[in-house]
Amino acid sequence: APGYENVSTTVNGLFLGAATQYQFYNITTPQIVNVVYAPKNITITTQAYGNGTITPGTTFTYTPTYVYNYTVVPTIGNYISAILVNEVPVVVSNPLNFTGQLTNITDNKLIEAYFAPLTYTINATVGVGGTITPNGLATYNYGVSQDYVINAAPGYTIATITVDGMPMVVPANTTTHTHTFANITENHTIAATFAINTYTITATADLNGTITPAGVTTINYNNAQVYTIAPAVGYHIVDVLVDGISMGPISTYTFANVMENHTIAATFAINTYTLTASINGNGTITPVGVTTVNYGATQTYTIAPAAGSVIVDVIVDGTPMGVLTTYTFTNVDADHTIQVITSSATFNVTVTQPANGAITPGTQVVTYGATPTFTITPNTGYMISAITVNGAPATFIANGAGIATYTFTPIAANATITATMTMKTFTVTATAGANGTITPSGVATINYNANSAVYTFTPAAGYEVADVTVNGVSVGVVPSYQFVNVMANKTIGVTFQLIPCETPINTYTTNVSQTGATFNWNNTGAATYDVQYKSIDAANYTLIPNVAATTVDVTGLTASTQYIWQVKANCTVTNPSLWSAEKTFITNAVAPDGVTDQDLTSVQVYSNISEIFIINNSSVEIQNAAIYDMYGKLILSSTVINNPTVITLDVATGVYVVRLATANGTASYKVHITK
Repeated sequence: APGYENVSTTVNGLFLGAATQYQFYNITTPQIVNVVYAPKNITITTQAYGNGTITPGTTFTYTPTYVYNYTVVPTIGNYISAILVNEVPVVVSNPLNFTGQLTNITDNKLIEAYFAPLTYTINATVGVGGTITPNGLATYNYGVSQDYVINAAPGYTIATITVDGMPMVVPANTTTHTHTFANITENHTIAATFAINTYTITATADLNGTITPAGVTTINYNNAQVYTIAPAVGYHIVDVLVDGISMGPISTYTFANVMENHTIAATFAINTYTLTASINGNGTITPVGVTTVNYGATQTYTIAPAAGSVIVDVIVDGTPMGVLTTYTFTNVDADHTIQVITSSATFNVTVTQPANGAITPGTQVVTYGATPTFTITPNTGYMISAITVNGAPATFIANGAGIATYTFTPIAANATITATMTMKTFTVTATAGANGTITPSGVATINYNANSAVYTFTPAAGYEVADVTVNGVSVGVVPSYQFVNVMANKTIGVTFQLIPCETPINTYTTNVSQTGATFNWNNTGAATYDVQYKSIDAANYTLIPNVAATTVDVTGLTASTQYIWQVKANCTVTNPSLWSAEKTFITNAVAPDGVTDQDLTSVQVYSNISEIFIINNSSVEIQNAAIYDMYGKLILSSTVINNPTVITLDVATGVYVVRLATANGTASYKVHITK
């Protein structure tokens, strides 16, 4: 039984010790086995691993009522991580102090207790603008200490530090701080935030101008700020001081990557202008030379000619003002000049030579009132497109050679003359008559001595080029034309005509009978054909219009009568061909009751079994061959084209009549056919 063990085994009175098994062989008589059992001696062993204790083990003799209690206690800073009884885990309800119990112990027990250090977490978080080290979630053993270092990034300071949800006092402008968690026995948190540094820029401007933005502007660390400086009307920027250092008269300034406080100050001054007075000739102007005046000022000049001289003109800013003795500049806002001209003045006429041409004579000095004349000549292939005098277009007329002259009105100031040349161009005017096109068409512009495009001519369907004229002169029918080295205006024209409709040829007559025949001709590609026919003695033709095929059957004819017929092609409604040559034929005669042989000279007709041979040794045209049986029944009608002509009959054996129709009349021949 559980808790007991075998202490004595006797078989048939023989002591076998504490045997646990025995086997009998060839049993022939009764056998006696006696086994004695006694309670076990049981040992409980305890073992601790790590920092902690477990109740010592014991040894006892088995009894069902025996209970073994054991206590497992970790040292401070540790906890029970596992308890195994004979390697079977025990559920630990309290990892800091556990009491276990063993009951109904039937065999040896090994109780093992495992201990591990207690650990705690510190969660560190940080905002934008700095770092905390270590960062994030970290795990520490019981009782250790840990430093956390907080550093602000450049341009930032530490704004707040919060430990376990409680804010800490942070001195102003702090950029680094260390917090120590000592003797860690619980979880903690630490968080830090940062504030960007700000700086001020103070902008000032004196009277008569502005700076934008004005006053004090607050700027974040490393940001930029643009300032615009503008003077009042009539004033200008004298200087811009940045942090007390002159930047000169600038209109904008940018503080980039701001890392400290700054100042910017602008000063302005009223604009001044120069009035330059001079005299060309004998006399005075007062004040003379350069006079400096403020914006908006007024300045009066007094003019007096020298003895024996007269004032010819007063020129203000290049504009003649006539004869004046005083002149006043008012509300001055620009530089000005005033020049007095007396009768002894001289002036420059400056000639600027044009590209692709020349002006003669060149630059020269003339006296007041002179009227010099200049000749403007373009290079070959160019023409004068503009003459510019004193910066303004001048009117001119070129002669037949393209040369122009210009005469100045009386000179009272310095003058200039120049010209503009452009390459000559000519026109090619292309026109096409009805029923076709010319490409390109219309008016084309061609540079001097250049080649034109190649002109091509395209007739409409059913038409062809009739003539090509160049500058009014016919050049005949050509597929294309090009003007080469053009040096004058040109014209080109093309006319078109209907393509002559082809007259049918190869006309012949087939299937001639007593009352009908078939007219045949070659295909000319026409849309339709008109056919006319009549007997040789008739006054008028019978017209068969608009035949779509190249054959037509005619009926209602008279036997033994000579007919003529013609055909013409209709290429379009308005474009017919000529009538073809007349074609003649003779209708068959009424078959005779008997056979009468009438021979034509040099025409042979004979038979061989089922074939009939027709040999024409004369110049007479055989138009048709008709074969009758002896009862006058028409068996076959055929044209006679080849020489000799062989006709094969599939008829009964017998005598047949071959009747030939020719331009000279008819003839009959008797032949014998064998089936």
